[in-house]
Amino acid sequence: MATLHQSRVTRKGQVTIPIEIREQLDFKEGDIVLFEARGNQVVMIHPEDVEDWTAGVFREYAKGKHLTPEEMRESAEIAIAEQVMDGTD
Repeated sequence: MATLHQSRVTRKGQVTIPIEIREQLDFKEGDIVLFEARGNQVVMIHPEDVEDWTAGVFREYAKGKHLTPEEMRESAEIAIAEQVMDGTD
């Protein structure tokens, strides 16, 4: 069974990721983290997974098509949302 770690939710809804988990998963300051509710559990998705999910999203940009920052952000959001809805990781 996995080792459980405890953290308290602040009045602003913030939670500190325990140091053991930050070190194990190599979380760095400024990393983006996704959260998914699964019943009464919350799954936190590592930033490397986000990079894998969005790989290929900007393929058109690499071919010379110029996307606006808003188009790039929208493409990434759609790719991430689709992966979360599919339940894949």
